[in-house]
Amino acid sequence: MVRSQFPDVKLIKNTSNVGFAGATNQGFEISQGQYVLMLNSDTIILERAIEKTLDFADDNPDAAVIGCKLLYPDGTFQNSCFRFPGLLGVLLTSCYISQLFKSSYVLNWDRYGCRDWPTFQEVDCVMGSFMLIRRSVLKEVGLLDTDYFMYGEETDFCYRVKKAGWKILYYPNAHIIHKHRGSQKSWADTAWSYRANHRGILLFLCKCRHTAVGYVGNVLIICFMIPRLFVWTLLDVLGSVRHLSSLQRRRVLKGQSLYFHFRALFQPRLLRQKWCKI
Repeated sequence: MVRSQFPDVKLIKNTSNVGFAGATNQGFEISQGQYVLMLNSDTIILERAIEKTLDFADDNPDAAVIGCKLLYPDGTFQNSCFRFPGLLGVLLTSCYISQLFKSSYVLNWDRYGCRDWPTFQEVDCVMGSFMLIRRSVLKEVGLLDTDYFMYGEETDFCYRVKKAGWKILYYPNAHIIHKHRGSQKSWADTAWSYRANHRGILLFLCKCRHTAVGYVGNVLIICFMIPRLFVWTLLDVLGSVRHLSSLQRRRVLKGQSLYFHFRALFQPRLLRQKWCKI
């Protein structure tokens, strides 16, 4: 369809899943503009959002990365700004305090208390669903780190950008709809996403903080994951009464996740390893 209806588009077709970071880098490498835009496939552009963000970028030459305001399909606000991961954030998220107190600037530390700022703000990181990047910055700090198969790559990139002295800005006057988790078509995708998010956070902690910090983060995840196993089991049983094979696959997938975290207790090098979806 792309080849026939949009012949001017440069189409890259991979024979295997190279991961979000790897595929995005392929686009970066063939692009030629002053800016490059990371844009998820599960988004809808509203009211010239791209043009507005470009104008804002031109007016703020010290900004390397700019994110816009994200909305859910029903039009409600979707948080898209977050701090760089740390042990406090891992603790608050793992024990569900952040989820219970989403509007708290302290208890939901990682997400800035889900603030819906009316004006632009400098933040640590914006979500990769919509991320406008100045090309000169790509040349300076490099492309996305492909050690992150999915989740964590934009955080790592923003961390390197900030270390280089540039700003990351959130611009709320441009809006897009983001169908959050729109690429997840089944419970298996959701479960894998949960697992991948942990892998991304731990890899970031090891790379950008210290392996010891990643190790402690892994311990915290395990401590709060074990109690949830009982809740997961109950929910899975209730949701799979008619599909016992589905129940078995769910347990295997979640068991694999916990198995990795336990292995990493005794082999911390696993936390720094490049990984992919299997």
